[in-house]
Amino acid sequence: MRMLRPFITLFFIGLIGCAPSPQSHNVDAQTDVAFNQAGEITRASLSSQIESVSLLLPVSGPQAAAGKAVRDGFLAAAYEAKARGEFIPSLKVIDTQAENNVVANYREAVESGARYVVGPLTKPGVEQLIAQASFSVPTLVLNETPQSLPADVIQFGLSPENDAHEVAYKALERGHTKALVLAPKSAWGHRMQKAFYEAFQAGGGHIVESASYDSPKTLASTVRHLLKVSDKEEEIIDGKKAKIKPIPRTDADMIFLIGNSAQARQIKPILNFYYAQMDVFAPPSAVSAVNNPMADRDLNGVYVVDSPWQLNHAYEWQTLKNRLSTEADFSDHARLYGMGVDAFLLLRALPSLQNEHAQFNGVSGKLTVKNGRVQRNLQLGQYRNGAIEVLQ
Repeated sequence: MRMLRPFITLFFIGLIGCAPSPQSHNVDAQTDVAFNQAGEITRASLSSQIESVSLLLPVSGPQAAAGKAVRDGFLAAAYEAKARGEFIPSLKVIDTQAENNVVANYREAVESGARYVVGPLTKPGVEQLIAQASFSVPTLVLNETPQSLPADVIQFGLSPENDAHEVAYKALERGHTKALVLAPKSAWGHRMQKAFYEAFQAGGGHIVESASYDSPKTLASTVRHLLKVSDKEEEIIDGKKAKIKPIPRTDADMIFLIGNSAQARQIKPILNFYYAQMDVFAPPSAVSAVNNPMADRDLNGVYVVDSPWQLNHAYEWQTLKNRLSTEADFSDHARLYGMGVDAFLLLRALPSLQNEHAQFNGVSGKLTVKNGRVQRNLQLGQYRNGAIEVLQ
């Protein structure tokens, strides 16, 4: 049985003691940048060498699983790069389980020689660091905040708002302008709704109606009312009772179905039962980390947006994902492993991404930087025969 995490730990110990090569240079040094015809940064251009990096991650305490997933994704990507003969900086992990110490953690990283800092991971930690720290080295924070960003800080997160925006963009690109929205009654569901509304309406779309659900027992009635299907199931025709075929509303051309994979599998068959003919779009949360073609047949026809990492379309990094997927907690934290991979890749891509026309094919999406924030352009796929076929 393959033991990946102990191997990564041994690799990490080796990296801690690795001295910078004589040819290494700082992150702000001039680098050679290469772009293909689409303006994408090519792998050959990722040449910026950073001598030492500190990772500020919670590797103990309640957020340890998330922190370790990011750490292991980062280290696995570093190992892949080292195996290709590429320069690897010395690395240090600083445990940030006590969020009120994050500024001291950052100071420790810089004083120990870090030329680049990655983290912290949690939103409170990021907000505290930006509000209180004095930044002296480039820093890639791993969560999103509306705060103004200092010049040396780049923000990279996996926010639900980004996911909802991407659904809106992809729906508009396919010609949809009139949306129904179905969301769970939760703070997360509200955030997704709000972000979708903003992007969809900004692109010329119109929200026809929305509905919220909170219990599997009321899903059918919630969907029926959203579709404006009559409660009447029978009528008298020629003196005899006859079943009435449900006739859903026709003033909308799409449904944004917000939920996790289990909720989506419950809701799509209900939509089918009520003969909803409009296209159904769902966010990354509806995509299970583990392929299950039998269960996912219920999602046939649903359009989903997600990262190349999740859609098994992650270019040369697919083999790395397959190896990481042997970890016991991979299905619970798959996107965070991918985030760790991209955090490593961004160390060298970020100088080139300062060009506003540049984009980089990361595993979390096609990445660009705008106003100090990494934007993720996700891929569109559709469930067919219980599996996702990537469309773009």
